[in-house]
Amino acid sequence: MIPRSSVQEILQQIPILSSSTNLISSRFIRDLTLLGVLNNDLRLTELGNELVTSNEKKQEILLKKAALSLPKMVKIKELLNPTKRVTSKEIISKLPKDFFDGLQESSKVIYATKAMTWLK
Repeated sequence: MIPRSSVQEILQQIPILSSSTNLISSRFIRDLTLLGVLNNDLRLTELGNELVTSNEKKQEILLKKAALSLPKMVKIKELLNPTKRVTSKEIISKLPKDFFDGLQESSKVIYATKAMTWLK
């Protein structure tokens, strides 16, 4: 699995975590759990507690590190070329059809684009 939200969207959720995870939109719960910020009981993990007490720059570093621990994110990173701009469609074409959620190419482009935000 890969995050469906961008880094910036997740960063916007961090201040809300300090007050109550019940206030987080369900669309972000999946990603926060996937990244290890929340556990299955929707409680802050050690990473979640560290994010809440960190400044935004450190939050971004910690979140990107968590994302890079996901096998599919590692695979996407391998396909990126540091000297040439790679598009979402190029990434999609180099991966198996079922790599990204969604059946439509437009959905896959959205998910690939969001995933690539984590690797910049």
